[in-house]
Amino acid sequence: MPSLNLPKPDAIGYPRGEKLYRLADDPDEDEVKWFGIGTDKIPAGEVQRNYLRGIPTGEFRVPKKGEWYLSGAIPEVWKANSRSSSEHFIMRLVRVLVTKDARGCVIATCIMQN
Repeated sequence: MPSLNLPKPDAIGYPRGEKLYRLADDPDEDEVKWFGIGTDKIPAGEVQRNYLRGIPTGEFRVPKKGEWYLSGAIPEVWKANSRSSSEHFIMRLVRVLVTKDARGCVIATCIMQN
């Protein structure tokens, strides 16, 4: 299994020092509801940008349909539509609080995980 020595993501803030990665795909309605996010008041695209991030589970394998995985030159979290033929780091979603520091850098802090 390769190491998870990847470029710095847009935000770090998980209590154990794990990296948090942006979602490239939209979560489904059940996933959003599980985290207690009311989608009726949130514009499209805002959920994955401002409320959810992905963290590694430690598994490196072929993702199953519906699982979240890390991929891309700029690593982002994608949802598998069907069984892939290549291996990826498997991810899980966490709810985050997104803020900006004094320099304007985005900081995402984990507040809930599934």
